Amino acid sequence: LLADAHQRGLHVAAVGAPSRAVTLANYVGLNRQLVRQVYEVSESAKLGYFLPGTDIPIVDQRSIVLDKPDWLLVLSWHISAPIMTRIRTLGFNGKLLLPLPTAKIQERACMLVEKGKGP
Repeated sequence: LLADAHQRGLHVAAVGAPSRAVTLANYVGLNRQLVRQVYEVSESAKLGYFLPGTDIPIVDQRSIVLDKPDWLLVLSWHISAPIMTRIRTLGFNGKLLLPLPTAKIQERACMLVEKGKGP
């Protein structure tokens, strides 16, 4: 999927850089050709470094608006709902890719509903 996006000239980035993402990234061979950058929260100590084992830089999530990636790979899939909501709030309107537990593409806005309350 990411190789196809690269061949089509799409700008693919990622969001979230937990240690479990490092394992996945290295297992599937992610590199800067496939994923240009990883966005992290503004307060993260990871900013300015690279996703370990790759050449993918970790940058401030506020630059999403300027970078305008077509797709975002959600590397913090275990907490994807709040991340997707935050990313949409920042102005990202592209596709969100969730790698696990089953790969899927989220094309529309994500809305969080508090448990026990309706939409």
